[in-house]
Amino acid sequence: MKKQKVAVVRGVLIGFLLAFLVAAVPTILDWSANPAGIFRGGAGTNWAVVFETFFSWFWPLFLFFAPVAIVFLVWIARRGAGHAE
Repeated sequence: MKKQKVAVVRGVLIGFLLAFLVAAVPTILDWSANPAGIFRGGAGTNWAVVFETFFSWFWPLFLFFAPVAIVFLVWIARRGAGHAE
């Protein structure tokens, strides 16, 4: 049972990391393309828009990646526990 709990924690961390990395890509691309000048201008970077863009990608990706990683890692943990007996 402990291996399954560790698998859940690792799944959440993997989901977080994957969501963070994937969300960073469109955020950086939007910031560099700067459509309609909403990301940066003469006053500098508009961080509210940058964070809004990042989190609009991050949360859906996290809600997808974390459960998938958890299910996969718990399955691996149970599979390994089954072979040990």
